[in-house]
Formats: sequence, structure tokens, C-alpha cells
Amino acid sequence: MSERFSFTVAGTEYTLRADREAEYIQTIAAHLDAKVCGFLQNPNMTLGEAAILAGMDMGDEYYQVLETNELLRGQLKEQLETIARMKSEITSLTRELEGLKAQR
Repeated sequence: MSERFSFTVAGTEYTLRADREAEYIQTIAAHLDAKVCGFLQNPNMTLGEAAILAGMDMGDEYYQVLETNELLRGQLKEQLETIARMKSEITSLTRELEGLKAQR
């Protein structure tokens, strides 16, 4: 069930409906506010320009996280494949050892 949330960005209050926790919405709003206000430190910057740049900056952050996620998934897949090969080798060596012991 969606709830109504109010938050402030660059001194303006906004309201939205979302199916998320209030803390989550407030965290995102605070991040956006910090970005927009950071860009507004430039006295020639309009609120609209600051909002666009903040959105681009947050989009960049998002895509960097996606890239990192894909890299980590690839590394994890490689490690799991290495573990599977090592388990297979251990099984093979264990059988070989048991065969050698049986020959004694």
C-alpha cells in the first residue's frame, strides 16, 4: 500500500506517494537535496539547472554501482567455478589415495 511522503529539496516542500519505507524516501530526498544545494552554490545556477545536474550526478552514481555489481558478479562466478574445480580435484585425489591404500 502506498503512503504519502513529504520532503524538502532546496527549500521547497514536495509530496509523493510511494510503496517504500519513510526512512528510505527521506534518505533519497536528503541525498537529492545535498546534490541540488551543492550545485546551487554557483550563483549563476537556476534551480532547474541544479536539479538536472543533480539528476545526472545521481544517475552516474547509479550506473557506477551497476558496473561494480556486474564486476563483482563476474568475480564471484569465477571463484565459484574455481571452488567447483577444486572440489572435483579433491574427490579425484581422495579416490586415488583410497585405491593406493587398498593396494598395500
